[in-house]
Amino acid sequence: MNIRVLNFNSRSSFKRVAILIWPFLSSICFFLYWMEHDKIFSYIGLLFYFAPVFFLNIYNCLSVYYFILPNIPMFKLNTDSIALSSFFLIIVFFKMLLHKNLRINLPFLFLLLLYFTTSMLTYYFAQNSLGVLTQEIRVVIDIFMVICVLEIYKDNLSEFYNSVSNSYIYGCLVASIISLLFPLLQGNKISGYRIEAINGDPNYFSLCLAFGISLLLLEIYQKGFTSIYLIIFIMLLFSGLMSMSRGFLMSMVANIILFCYLFCFKIKYSAFKKLIVILIFVTIIIILNDFLSLLIKNYENRIFSEETSGGSGRIEIWKMYLNDAFSSLVKLFFGSGVPDLISPITGEIHVQHNIYLELFTGKGFIGTVVIILIYMNLFRITKKLVGNKINSIVSLIPVFTLAIGFMFLNGLVSDVGIMTIFLSFFATNIKSKIFAPMSN
Repeated sequence: MNIRVLNFNSRSSFKRVAILIWPFLSSICFFLYWMEHDKIFSYIGLLFYFAPVFFLNIYNCLSVYYFILPNIPMFKLNTDSIALSSFFLIIVFFKMLLHKNLRINLPFLFLLLLYFTTSMLTYYFAQNSLGVLTQEIRVVIDIFMVICVLEIYKDNLSEFYNSVSNSYIYGCLVASIISLLFPLLQGNKISGYRIEAINGDPNYFSLCLAFGISLLLLEIYQKGFTSIYLIIFIMLLFSGLMSMSRGFLMSMVANIILFCYLFCFKIKYSAFKKLIVILIFVTIIIILNDFLSLLIKNYENRIFSEETSGGSGRIEIWKMYLNDAFSSLVKLFFGSGVPDLISPITGEIHVQHNIYLELFTGKGFIGTVVIILIYMNLFRITKKLVGNKINSIVSLIPVFTLAIGFMFLNGLVSDVGIMTIFLSFFATNIKSKIFAPMSN
């Protein structure tokens, strides 16, 4: 498996580039908007962002969306406004409802209505604001859209997956470059700066990158190394490390194991060439010794500091939410809704910092069962339409990455959470079907 240059000569490759030029130009415009605070850039960015949704089909609209997904917080008109991706998905949703191939999955629709009903009961007992209705409506729409996609493109799912997966990977690359340029152009020293999406959170951003690396490694496992894949891997890994997120380190465990396996057994390099590559890598580490030492020190401070929301502080937050969940039968079965508990360490309101606790303590036992049924059926439907058995543990890497990463983050009602979980299910089933033993 020789390292080769990615071929853009085919018509499909040119078509993909033509589609992704829209979100790419929009990304540049919004980057300039947040750098210069000139609204003309945001208006041009809006044009590039929304124009495709009116003349591209659903297939390509979702490719545009997945390109934007790793960098969603940047696409806002101000720091307090709703991300533009929500409006984008609503337009795509209505296009889906009008699609001639759409068939409504009634059992799954019933599950979504059951989820919405149990959520309303949760917020009624917890006496939360009705403003949370918008969150639950968005969750129902996002998951319903996923089912619609599977129904509409059930005869062409492999091609559809390749399109949205590659879009997401290239979106991660653009997001990484922007996240590195933004502090540098503002005069900040990158060595002491936590890399993140503009207006975003470094922990969510790093998980998006780790997931992008998982999808990238599946492509490498199937197709072999290309020069562009190698560049993307290095960029995503570097940006993820610069986020100084402990969750990134944990979620990258399976990725690093797979990368080492690919390097040792799937690249047609002689032992001598592999030794040269290792020596070059070690040389780079020596040259960057001061920078890497500072990076490691920053990680040590974040891991062992009790003043942050992580480390032992995060464990205390988890205990606090569990104690609250078991404080009454109503909370145990219907949950506490929107979190409002104050951390005993920081004295501030903290979310659960764990999607599993977010589900159990927020939705209660009943809501948890409903959500599990929804995702189990989503995985089952994907598996059935693809028509395969899970015959390769490698294809489960994206699922492992998200499962570990969300142990330290909330994401139950976020577009990032729902749409990446769907893509991980998709990746597992598509790649498991086409993976075959590769010749050495």
